[in-house]
Amino acid sequence: MGRCCMEIASLAACVAILVFSGVPFGEAACVISNDLNTTASDVVGKQPGTYALDCSSLLGGSDDVISWSFEGVNITTAASQSQCLANSTERYVALAGRLMICRADLSVAGKYSVYVNRAFREDVHLYGAPQTAEYGNPNNTETNEGGKTSLTCVILGYPLPDVYWMQNGSRILASDARRQTQNTVSLVYKNVTSKLTVEDARYSDRSLGEISCFSLNARVMNGSQIGTNETTGALLRVRDPLGALWPFLGLVGQAVFLLLVLYIDRHFQRKARQTSDGGDVLFHRTGTDNDGSISFHASGGNSNARASLGRRFSADAPLLSRTNSAMNSGSPPHGLSV
Repeated sequence: MGRCCMEIASLAACVAILVFSGVPFGEAACVISNDLNTTASDVVGKQPGTYALDCSSLLGGSDDVISWSFEGVNITTAASQSQCLANSTERYVALAGRLMICRADLSVAGKYSVYVNRAFREDVHLYGAPQTAEYGNPNNTETNEGGKTSLTCVILGYPLPDVYWMQNGSRILASDARRQTQNTVSLVYKNVTSKLTVEDARYSDRSLGEISCFSLNARVMNGSQIGTNETTGALLRVRDPLGALWPFLGLVGQAVFLLLVLYIDRHFQRKARQTSDGGDVLFHRTGTDNDGSISFHASGGNSNARASLGRRFSADAPLLSRTNSAMNSGSPPHGLSV
């Protein structure tokens, strides 16, 4: 009975404090704002800015003192400053029940606790949109067919976002046997480390599209895309199993090409000579005279070519003699067709 009375008395005291301070029951006393043009005043994005936690409504009198803590650690504010200065290294400035957070980024996203005269009053959350802190090996995803490769991304955010992998716009499911995802959560550093391992890589994987690390924080969506983040896509490059042969095949191709060029060149040179001479001159034996000399008939070529060879044989008796001897033996002289 006594314990119940104490609890009722405590509840009545809390209600009295809220009513006295002018704060409606069930509503947060502190209001968060920033100097950025964003749709979510309580979300820290990629652009640093100044955020203010206005808890002045909790002040009941001029002697009341408001203090704050961040993630359980008391905040020390600059005593000589009344606003955030561009050249100052101070992170926090307090003035008349307002806590200003200077150069706010993801490192200051988290839970802020408010105290009035050292008595706890409420918790205020400054959320952090998901951002990529690290994206490992985006340009080093090359492996052999049947090999293994991996991609790693580290995503910051508060609360911790959901992280998954996508390829060509489709989510990689946990049931995928060859593409496995492993997520590691760090509450201290407020990040999620996600590792995608691709096993038994196939040459056909090259055509599946880019792989990207996608993160989603539904708490900070607020009707916009501030709660999503996607890394730059990376292509999985699987080496051709015949890739080692390509240099050798290239040399063979060059050799074949050169031989073809030489053959075509010789062919056209021969055609040109045949055209200018009228073709090859052929000699046909018609008989043998009584003195042993051979009678022959020249055909083919043109008249100039036949006349030229006739003059040559007439002027060169040794050659005619050799020709006669060769004809008798049944073997044509060198350079002639019988």
